[in-house]
This record gives sequence, C-alpha cells and structure tokens, in this order.
Amino acid sequence: MKFVYVTDLHGDEGKYDRALSLAVEVKASVLHVGADILPKGYSMQPRQKEFIKKFLPTFIKKCEGAGIKFIAMFGNDDLWTRKPLYRKKCGDLLDEKPLEIDGFVFTGYPYVPDYPFGLKTACKYDYEGWIPEPYIQTPTEDTAQGLVPIVDVQEYFNKKGTIEDDFRDRKVAPNEIVAIHTPPNGMGLDLCTDGRGVGSLAVRRWIKREQPLMVLSGHLHKSPWVLYKTFDNLGKTLVVQPGQYRSAATVDPSRMETMSEEKINKYPFLVTSRLKAAVIEVVPGEDPMLEIMDLQIDVDGNRCP
Repeated sequence: MKFVYVTDLHGDEGKYDRALSLAVEVKASVLHVGADILPKGYSMQPRQKEFIKKFLPTFIKKCEGAGIKFIAMFGNDDLWTRKPLYRKKCGDLLDEKPLEIDGFVFTGYPYVPDYPFGLKTACKYDYEGWIPEPYIQTPTEDTAQGLVPIVDVQEYFNKKGTIEDDFRDRKVAPNEIVAIHTPPNGMGLDLCTDGRGVGSLAVRRWIKREQPLMVLSGHLHKSPWVLYKTFDNLGKTLVVQPGQYRSAATVDPSRMETMSEEKINKYPFLVTSRLKAAVIEVVPGEDPMLEIMDLQIDVDGNRCP
C-alpha cells in the first residue's frame, strides 16, 4: 500500500490540493493529513467552521473521485468544539477511531507537551514532575462559549493527566501506523530554530518499548530546517517528521506582509508556496519505503512541475 502523509496544513487550500495531486501522481491509495488541519490565526473560530462546512467536504469528494481514501485528525491548533461539525460533514477522525486499510491499522494521538502559547485544549504535561516553559500568552480552553481563560492552570493539567499516563498501558497492533502529533524527544525531529528539543520524552519511551511499525509526527514545522532531518529509526520503528512550510491561510489579508530575500534565505520555512510531504509504501513483513518531497504550488493551488 502506498500513501501520502502531510501535516500542519492549517487550512491552506493550495497545500491540500497539491497534496492530492501528489497522491494521484504517485498512485497512492490514501492521503493521510496529520493534525492541525484547520485555519489558525486571525478570525480562526468562524474560519474553522467555514472550512469544515465548505472546503473539506468538497475536497474529500475530490479524493474519493480519484480513488483515494482521505484520513485526518485534529491537533493543538484545531478547535475541538468543531469536532461534532467535522464528524457530521466529513466523517470519522483518526484521533477518535482507528482505521484498518489493506491490513494496516492507522491510529492517532493529538496531544502535545504544554507550550508557551495560549490554547491548551490539546496540551498535557509530558510526565509527572515535568515543568513547562514560561507562558507568553494567557492560557485558554476551547469551550462552547468560546476561548475561555484558565483560572487555575495547575489544577487544569492535574485533571487531564499526562502524556505518559495515556501511553502507559497502550499496546500496538500488528502493522500499526501511529500518527502522534508531537515528535518524540531526543531524535532531532522536535527542534525549535534555536536548537531546543521540545518533543515528548514519554512518547519516545513508548516507541522504544512497544516498537510500532511507524510513527508519523509533525507539530514542530521548522524542525527539519535545523538539522535537515525528517526521519529516523528508533529500534525497528520508523519515525517520520516531514515538517511544513508556512500556511498561506495564516496570513491576515488585511496586513501587507513582505519578506526580504535575506529573510527567506535565513528562514526558508516561511515560504507559503511550497509543500513538504512524505510518500510512504508499506508491505506486510517488510521495512517501509519513504521519500520526502519538497513541492512547488502556484497561487491557486494548482499542480506545478
């Protein structure tokens, strides 16, 4: 079975369309969109609702028309109050329901270690005694009443438990491909631009113990540009973190944004007209085959050479 894996598209319609065209080109049977699938940034609440109601159902029909199965999951920048609407308009989410395709089991885990930013719905402490970085934004929770400030952050996270708690008794199925939004710590796949590793140690310990066939990560868009590393093996497990260029959907059209050539050369992940993707082929009993793609898209999201 061959599938295309992309992550952190953040509602960028051009990247979605380019990912589908890639899946068609390589004759993949599945398009796997990792977490953070919806628009973020300015006016994200109404824009996420609109994206689920209008773009995604049409896009999924395009996939079906091409004979390609679409699978996706929510992440830390997707408002979880939008999950019922997604299920109604688009179907099941991988972080809620496993999916078996051609003898392989696809599963998803959306939580990430707590970070300095505001939205905490999909955040947990990594393990007992783990200490987060100082916050630079007010901690908030996504609720039916909107984004609500969290009064007692320590109590909030104590009630949620840790990532380590979630994986303590979790076993893997044969031929299981696990999408875990946070990369494991300590493999060079979880790096900030300053070189700090902020992935999950709990996830790393679980991978080392359970040895799933493959782990698909994301979250740290910029990591692959730090060490130019997009995958590695931890024991028998292939861990893939392709990274992602900036989403055009996060750029506020009311603000003119210009970047000098010097800035783009220094921060290539700020380019919105490119897509990072992984083409993966799996055969039962064999090691997965992987190719990381760096693809151009045009302003309308059409296929480019």
